[in-house]
Amino acid sequence: MARLTEEEITKNPQKVYTNFTSIYTNVVTKYDAIHLYTFQSMLNNIKEYDVFHKRWIKSISKIRKLQKDIEQKEFNGYILANQLETISNRMEQSDYLLQMIPSNLVVSLITNFDQFLSELLIYLFQHISGQINVIDESVRYAELSDCTDTYSIQDFYIEKFIDSFFRKSHSEQFEWLDKKFSLNIKTQMPNYDDFMFLCELRNIIIHNDSKPSNFFFRTINIEKYKNLGFVIEKNKKIVFNPDNMTFLFYTVHLSTSYLFNVIGQKYYIKDEGMMDYIENAINENIVDKLTKSPQLATILLKNQLTKYLKHSSDYQYIYKINLCIAYKKLKEIDKMKEVLRDMDWTNCSDKFIYAKYVLLDDKENIIRYMQKFNESDWKLYYQVWPLFDDLREEEYFKGLYKDIFGEEFVYNPVNLKITPRDIQRAEKELKKKIEKEEK
Repeated sequence: MARLTEEEITKNPQKVYTNFTSIYTNVVTKYDAIHLYTFQSMLNNIKEYDVFHKRWIKSISKIRKLQKDIEQKEFNGYILANQLETISNRMEQSDYLLQMIPSNLVVSLITNFDQFLSELLIYLFQHISGQINVIDESVRYAELSDCTDTYSIQDFYIEKFIDSFFRKSHSEQFEWLDKKFSLNIKTQMPNYDDFMFLCELRNIIIHNDSKPSNFFFRTINIEKYKNLGFVIEKNKKIVFNPDNMTFLFYTVHLSTSYLFNVIGQKYYIKDEGMMDYIENAINENIVDKLTKSPQLATILLKNQLTKYLKHSSDYQYIYKINLCIAYKKLKEIDKMKEVLRDMDWTNCSDKFIYAKYVLLDDKENIIRYMQKFNESDWKLYYQVWPLFDDLREEEYFKGLYKDIFGEEFVYNPVNLKITPRDIQRAEKELKKKIEKEEK
């Protein structure tokens, strides 16, 4: 991301906010893409493996029949033997991909996390006055010969630091952040050990063919991750199952949200505009997860509600209401009711009281508050807020919606599911484009 100039900031002051929050929203989008395509690719390979395995069984059956009169059917036997070799190779390829895809997931997650952290640090060094002074890198005068102004000297200095910083282990990087930014990542980050486990997984995948090294066994609590379903044995590749991969996805999501939050609050806690953008970016990600993955939403929301983070009173309520939505989707009604009981309802907006009644399926009060909130904005809320997922099916809601807004309620969810056919179509189009360019 390019440094913002004073002219750009003067023309569009909000760009300071959007550029910072996009560092988070961009990486979250990438995590979601990695998650989607990992499972989609594995599913496609499993289907392909199954197809070739069935062909293998049929071919073996035909060969056994030919054995009774092999001399007369020598040619057919030769053809089948040839086919078996091809089928065997394709099965082997599918099997290899099923092992490789989860490994690529691990490497991709850490690669994108590193890019996120890099962009975050560069932004702070470029836009927080004096922050660049925490860098200890030394630069020779000759290296600055191509620099033409103060900004280009700073950017060269930052680039050299980033190159050096990302040669360190992630543990060393967090130690540096703790020391230079006065943070307490190692003690306050709720899943620090899990993130270090993910980082070490990445290291053994790249450097040791997915086999745990002695260093891995010394530094990782092996029993903890065995209990979480990871198969970890000496001199054997670590085998991943879907639950393992989901756990790793949750781990990097939480670690990223934690760092973005903690660093954002450290440097922008007095900037109400920036803090609102930060809160909104994180909450939008959480709302997206409420429908797709309420378990992940619960993890992120509990992190938002920990004592080391500060929020406006509105966001305190928003996070608690969304936590209740997540519990309701997970059928953990007692936990939902416990959160509602602990909330202070005496000094909050009526929209949160309305949300409470929706969560409790209190029809009488839902009707009362629906009639109260008759602004057009609520038409959008009824469409997109997961709070209303169950209510949308109720006939009394549809009737009252028509009375209030003068139109039928029609639910229009955005369906962005990618199917194998979509992928195949894209591949064909790409091939056509390449062939056309080659001509």
